[in-house]
Formats: sequence, structure tokens, C-alpha cells
Amino acid sequence: MLAALDVFGVTSDQEGMSNAMLEALAAGVPVISTAVSGAREALTREPVCGIVVDTSAEAIAAGIREMMGSDELRGTMGHAAARVADERYGSDRMTDAWESLLIAGAAPQS
Repeated sequence: MLAALDVFGVTSDQEGMSNAMLEALAAGVPVISTAVSGAREALTREPVCGIVVDTSAEAIAAGIREMMGSDELRGTMGHAAARVADERYGSDRMTDAWESLLIAGAAPQS
């Protein structure tokens, strides 16, 4: 399903880190999202793989128009999306982060 999309939208006004957004990124689909938890960090840090907008219908529509108006922008952000998903949120990265956390927690306290 995700492979058929040109862009993925997260229009929530309140949400934690969106698993659906991460799945879209992993599929190489650029994302337009409201500024829900983690969206700005996931999408707008280099490499940029999406657009963050406010929750108004006008802002969401403007984001969609911007993204759909440029094949080059969608292509660039789509390639970046897959890279971001793997490098920041992939299973190897998450396993390393959890191991570090658990090892630090198991260290003797002074």
C-alpha cells in the first residue's frame, strides 16, 4: 500500500511518535505531518524527508500542494526518508540504543 503513495500525511493534533509515519519513511515515502511528538526531529533534520505544518486545514493543504508540485522534491525526500528510517529508527539502531541504556542502568552506582 505504501509503495503506491506519492506522499504520506499525518494530520493528528495529538499523538506520540507515529509508527505509521516511520513505516512510510521506511518505504521511501516523504511525509507531511503536523508537529506531533517527534515529527519535527524525524522529518526536518538533515537529511530532510518531510514537511511539518500546523494543524489547520489550510496549512496541511499547502504542504500537500508544495510536495505534489515538485517531482524532484518528492524524489529527494523519498530517498532521504528510507535513509532516515534505517539510520535513526532501524532495528540495528534501536537495539544498540536499548543495549546502551540497559548496560548503563546495570552499572554499579557510586
